[in-house]
Amino acid sequence: MKIWDDIALSIRLDQPIRQRDLHGLDARKRELAGATFNEVDFSNASFADCRLARAKFIHCDLRGADFSNADLDHATFVKCNMSHARLCARNMRHDCWVDCDLTGSQWEHAHLQVSSIVNSTLKSARLNAAALERCTLINDTFDDASVAGAQLDQCVVSPADWRKVDLRTMHASGVIFSNANFQGQIMSGLHLRRCSMQDADLTQVDLAAADIAESNFYRARLRHANLSNANASHALLLKAQLDQVNLSDAQLEGAIFQQATLRHCRLDGARLKASVWNKSQHDTVSFQGADLAYARLEHIEGDHVDFSDATLDHAQFHNAKLCHAQFRGASLRQVGKTDQARLSAEARTLALENE
Repeated sequence: MKIWDDIALSIRLDQPIRQRDLHGLDARKRELAGATFNEVDFSNASFADCRLARAKFIHCDLRGADFSNADLDHATFVKCNMSHARLCARNMRHDCWVDCDLTGSQWEHAHLQVSSIVNSTLKSARLNAAALERCTLINDTFDDASVAGAQLDQCVVSPADWRKVDLRTMHASGVIFSNANFQGQIMSGLHLRRCSMQDADLTQVDLAAADIAESNFYRARLRHANLSNANASHALLLKAQLDQVNLSDAQLEGAIFQQATLRHCRLDGARLKASVWNKSQHDTVSFQGADLAYARLEHIEGDHVDFSDATLDHAQFHNAKLCHAQFRGASLRQVGKTDQARLSAEARTLALENE
């Protein structure tokens, strides 16, 4: 067939194949490594089991194209229409999609490694049970996409507006969700260890029983959120805003709430041993039955804070300012109180911080 001779010659001469109508092309098991295609119509073409290592597709129509089990090592796609394409390839290392339309694309069980998807549309895309390792997803749109059962490892998603993404059973480890918006999402039971959600909007998010240990929630906004029974040990909530958040029975050992603001929150029965609350502010917060042994609550301010039946052994309350606080039935062995000499030494620094 003449087209295959033309493509083979172009590959040998390192020249692009330009402006060809090859819709419906059967390229199964073909050798197309290193080819460059520019403005070629490959709509509904089949590249199943095709070798496309280091191939380049520029301004191509790849709607409905099938890349099942193809070798896409170091492949590049620029300004391509790949809506409803099948991208379940067998080798997807160092791939790049830039300015592509990936609406409704299918990535089920795909394994992407050290790859990038930039300025692209992933609306209604299906990444169910896919694995993404050290990948970057920058300035993409994900409305109605699904990452159900997907595994993300050391990836960057920026911005991560995932309000309309199916997150069921997703597993993420060491992922940076930059400028994240998970508003209204059901994320109960998810594994999100060592993830970064700095400045995230977590309004009305359900993270009940989720594993968010060692994750970064610096300046995150949690309003009407449910984190009951969550594992958030050693999580960072520095300067976080928590409004009507349920943290009952959560694991929060070693968590850092320094300079956080809490309003109408429940931490009843929470495990807060060695947690840090320095300079945090509390309005109507309940720690009933919580374990706050060895917690640091220095310079905190609070009104209507309930420590009834809590364990506060060895906790530090240096310069704590609490109004209408309840300590009924609390264990208060060797609790640290305000050290006047230390407070005098800190006076100048505290005054500067309040300016």
